Amino acid sequence: MLFIDADMRRQLTSETQGDSSEKNLADVLTGKVTIADAVKHKEGSNFYALPAPNHRELWETAELLSSQAMKTLLEGARKSFDLIVIDSPPVIPLIDSRVLSHVVDGTILVASWNHTDGGLVEQAKELLDQTPGKTLGVVLNNFDVSKARLNKHQASYGYGYYK
Repeated sequence: MLFIDADMRRQLTSETQGDSSEKNLADVLTGKVTIADAVKHKEGSNFYALPAPNHRELWETAELLSSQAMKTLLEGARKSFDLIVIDSPPVIPLIDSRVLSHVVDGTILVASWNHTDGGLVEQAKELLDQTPGKTLGVVLNNFDVSKARLNKHQASYGYGYYK
């Protein structure tokens, strides 16, 4: 599996962060290094990661993610990996996720339960549906069953699932 951190403004985890000289997705897309030079491998696993840049001064992120270099990177990666997962920034404030939808096989929208406003999730889904990419679905993470039980509407929506 190859994990690509394509959120070039805010890396997903501190585990993927490194020093400013660490090779990353932006370096691959601008031709400074090859993907083989930038990918990190977790020993003893089939997990490989291509980190995002650790600086926040990139303004051309949408251009990089929609570039021929990104398409070429993914075409090459598909030959070596059975699964490629790309983390990207939120759909609504930035265009990055929408331009990525043009070059991936499918998009999954992730929302945080009791945190992400339902109206924003609907807007994000509508924006993704306007792209030529395929939206596979929505994942609701951080769901707390004990808190959902306290809310009659949410608990009744489960049709007795929580009993």
